[in-house]
Amino acid sequence: TDTAPVLVDAGMSLSTMRWNSNGSVLAVAGTLSTTNSSGERRDVCMVQFYTPNGQHMRTLKVPGSTMSALSWEGGSLRVALAVDSYIYFANIRPDYRWGFIEDTLIYSFTTPERHESALFFWNTKTDEGFTKILTKPLVTLHASGDCCVYATQAEDAANQHVLRLCSANGSPIDQKYVDLEPAFITLTRYHVVAASADAVYV
Repeated sequence: TDTAPVLVDAGMSLSTMRWNSNGSVLAVAGTLSTTNSSGERRDVCMVQFYTPNGQHMRTLKVPGSTMSALSWEGGSLRVALAVDSYIYFANIRPDYRWGFIEDTLIYSFTTPERHESALFFWNTKTDEGFTKILTKPLVTLHASGDCCVYATQAEDAANQHVLRLCSANGSPIDQKYVDLEPAFITLTRYHVVAASADAVYV
């Protein structure tokens, strides 16, 4: 039994919902009834996208009056929507996480055969690179100067996240556990600053 469920009010009449292939985005489809200035009632089909923690990401409005099905493509870069007698395909543009320090490009990715997130460190001068597999989903990433900081969910605590500071070659420098989900993160020469919707950690 889940002792701390996440409850989300989508504000619409739901017809279907589906997780993407790696469980990082929940697509919730349904109709929203609206009334225009002349008093006419109109149903609007839409898909709302949420994080696993219930945070609203985006809303996609679709023409039509009834949405009956939704399906993700295998790579989670496209959704198919059955609306009235039509099938719509919508491309999903992920929020790519990347940074550049010294001569190294750092970016995150997932592959269909693995559900873990991964960071790739690619030295653009020597053309050498290596992959760091993350056991928990990546939340955010920022690079500045000669360091990179990234945040993941904590291994053993449900409500904690870990901020990890590393060098350009991926070597760990330091890590801190925080009691917030960092939606934003930045890095100066002396400080790491992480912020959620209602708290700031320095």
